[in-house]
Amino acid sequence: MSSSDQLRVAVAIVRQLRPDCQFVLLDKTEQMDLDTLTNFGQWLEAEGLQVIATRVSMGGECSIIIEDGLVANSSLATTAPSLFNQEGF
Repeated sequence: MSSSDQLRVAVAIVRQLRPDCQFVLLDKTEQMDLDTLTNFGQWLEAEGLQVIATRVSMGGECSIIIEDGLVANSSLATTAPSLFNQEGF
């Protein structure tokens, strides 16, 4: 199983064990390419989950600044995967 698949399975397990859980903490999301990260974000949104994640990258997906719970610069949010939106996570 790939590392990104392991992250997906881990979150799915948490979802099954704790259906009332509204967020998860994830490390190493750089193991997902941008397409996989986008799809993962869509799945998380459909599940009603929010994520606090770490990602090592020089790409635009790591250039989001949150102020008062909202994305501070909307032009950055449009370049990021759907894991992030204008209203925060």
